[in-house]
Amino acid sequence: MASALDEDEICKDDFYSLLNVRREATQDELKASYRRLCMLYHPDKHRDPELKTQAEQLFNLVHEAYEVLSDPQSRAIYDVYGKRGLDVDGWEVVERKRTPAEIREEYERLQVEREERRLQQRTNPKGTISVGMDATDLFDRYEEDFEDVGGFPHVEINKMHISQSIEAPLTIKDTAILSGSLSTHNGNGSGTINLALRKVTSTKGWGELEFGAGDTHGPLFGMKIFRNLTPRCFVTAQCGLQFSSRGARPGVTTVLARHLDKNTMGYLQWRWGIQSSMNTSIVRDTKSSHFTLAVQLGVPHTFMMMSYQYKFQDDDQTKLKGSVKSGFFGTVVEYGAERKISRHSVLGATVSIGVPQGVSLKIKLNRASQTYFFPIHLTDQLLPSAIFYATVGPLVFYVAIQHLVIRPYMRAQKEQDLEKQRESSASNIAKKKQEAEAAVLLMQESVRRIIEAEEARMGLIILNAWYGKFVTDNSRRNEKAKVIDVTVPLQCLVKDSKLILTETSKSGLPGFYDPCVGEEKSLKVLYQFRGVMHQVLSGDTEPLRIPKQSHRIDESRSRKRTVMGQASSSLSPVRSPKDPAISVCCVPLEVVEEIFHNLPYGHVIRHCRVVCKEWKELVDSESLWRERCRREGLLPCVKTPDDWRLYYVMCRKRRNLLKNTRAEESLKFWKIVSNGGDKWLAEKIIWAHPKPEVKDNFVTSYGMCLKAQTIDLESEGYNSSFMDQFQPPIKITDWYASRCDCMYKIEVMLLTQDKKCVQKFAPQIVYLKEQDNHQWFSVTHVFRNYGPGVRYIHFLHGGKDEIFWAGWYGVRVTDSCVEVCPEDQ
Repeated sequence: MASALDEDEICKDDFYSLLNVRREATQDELKASYRRLCMLYHPDKHRDPELKTQAEQLFNLVHEAYEVLSDPQSRAIYDVYGKRGLDVDGWEVVERKRTPAEIREEYERLQVEREERRLQQRTNPKGTISVGMDATDLFDRYEEDFEDVGGFPHVEINKMHISQSIEAPLTIKDTAILSGSLSTHNGNGSGTINLALRKVTSTKGWGELEFGAGDTHGPLFGMKIFRNLTPRCFVTAQCGLQFSSRGARPGVTTVLARHLDKNTMGYLQWRWGIQSSMNTSIVRDTKSSHFTLAVQLGVPHTFMMMSYQYKFQDDDQTKLKGSVKSGFFGTVVEYGAERKISRHSVLGATVSIGVPQGVSLKIKLNRASQTYFFPIHLTDQLLPSAIFYATVGPLVFYVAIQHLVIRPYMRAQKEQDLEKQRESSASNIAKKKQEAEAAVLLMQESVRRIIEAEEARMGLIILNAWYGKFVTDNSRRNEKAKVIDVTVPLQCLVKDSKLILTETSKSGLPGFYDPCVGEEKSLKVLYQFRGVMHQVLSGDTEPLRIPKQSHRIDESRSRKRTVMGQASSSLSPVRSPKDPAISVCCVPLEVVEEIFHNLPYGHVIRHCRVVCKEWKELVDSESLWRERCRREGLLPCVKTPDDWRLYYVMCRKRRNLLKNTRAEESLKFWKIVSNGGDKWLAEKIIWAHPKPEVKDNFVTSYGMCLKAQTIDLESEGYNSSFMDQFQPPIKITDWYASRCDCMYKIEVMLLTQDKKCVQKFAPQIVYLKEQDNHQWFSVTHVFRNYGPGVRYIHFLHGGKDEIFWAGWYGVRVTDSCVEVCPEDQ
């Protein structure tokens, strides 16, 4: 079963765009558009042989589009698989006798099966590469050595370590883990290999058996058990037997952990064997900081350690950290920072200053599940120069690499991908260009008749229209605009002084083609309606309806025509003295304003505003709505609104558009996208939520669990004209927490009428550790300046348990919120 085609491939022949209809178009709409294009391209209407040939080609293309979209079965296949899915001989997709609904269900079912197989085949690889370097010759060397090497310091690699592990799920409750490592230090090497079998015994615990061997040590047999004693306490016990030339060496390690509060964990550890010790530690982890205090008594290591980490609330997840560790071995002070440099990469650097260890610089790069570690020993003594260069050097190097390598590389990569896209589509674009030029020639006569008819009624005349890439930003002045003239094709689409374009890409319209593949495109139209100049700039996939009052650019001319008695019919007529509304307008405005304050705002806007000119001016005034905001406690927090009426209406309409967000009605209103493991569950919260009114939450299991809701803005009271004109901020909030090691995912998309994505919020997957238990985290995002065309909001979230426990030990989510709010809030 082949998967659906890429959007780029489907859009090469967009039948909806060719017929200029919506993807939800009815049969009547398809038929009306088809008849109009047939009249334009019918070969019998053209006598010139060359034009007749071109008309035949375009006529056949329009006929093919109509044949596909008018047949429900073919249309369903085209919507899912594109034009290629209709090629029976080349690619058989599904049984052709199925209904459109069955075809879509079959596709969705296969997508779910494919995702499940992908999850089952995951090996979850994890690896570490460590390369240790000795650079003491840079800061601490003898003069005779300096003479021998000719002035160049000697830096050598003195140790390396490589480890790798993979996980293979055997059954729902059984997992095999294979790991190995290779190490070398000053010319001496060693290696080990281990196999562990983990089994989930119950909802409260699991057990693990380990077998290992190495070249310097004999066989190893071990066992590990984990058990939840209470909801706030758990214990881990591990024992092993290491065989060597000196005999068998047993070892036992036990860890008892307890939640002290929602952000704090306490640990007690006892180890008996080769290096016996007792350890106690307290770990406090919050949204903005991480603190650890540990004390250990043992042979040969006895120490006390304290560390603190500050987390910046930025997109790069910057962290500053410092620690102090003191014991029989001496004292070590460490400080450093780490920062996210790409979607899956985190770079960190730490400076270590110790007595008698000296000064070292440790660089670490985490790339997905792989870790690269580079400890560099600079000096055995506490030299100020070594400390200075270890601190400043990584900062200078990071800034230089970021500006000189990473950013230019990303720009070059983007340009390279764009160039490849242009080359691959060059032949298709050339063909589309020829078809567009032929279509323009065939439209000339029809356009002439349309212009004559529109001029006679002072209707809609397209003066100039351009389509492509416009350069309006001064910072991009060196870039070249790439546009084509589409005045004739647009005028040909005018009917009854109206032009309506749907949400599909305009490059598929008759007479259009893509002049700049892979780049953002717009349509700029200069038109005349009722003798007044208008202008509009529309995005490539935005719907467009003209004429509109907001497009006017010559108000002075309109006022002049009004004085001459030629005002348009849209202007309100002058009332006669006998008009009964005059008596209403004679009521003092102070009294009218007080009445307005006590009426529903919708009634004031829809009905009172149209009574007379004085009432219209009062309803449109800033003071009326500012006073209503003051009386109802809706004053802004940060800045004064530019439009008080809009601000008031937005505040009154503001609410959570998601339903059943606190699991009070089980899973009602939610669409289950993925239901792995023991499936979704709605239950009472175990630990208190920051909001006391939240009493329930949703819980995931050991398989991927995802659920979603799609919000129809029109049905929620936010119509298309309101969303397109004001583009109010859309605020997303979600709360999540862990119980054991788990992952959390969220994805929110703003969609057009045909469910195409306008903007998307999909942050990196969050991996929560067991010590994060008792703590609720929140994620917040605000969509702004997303452009016209937004009609739906698709909200999806979920996650799973990372240690494959049966039951519900995955991420917990509750109190999700999607709201359209004022700019100030």
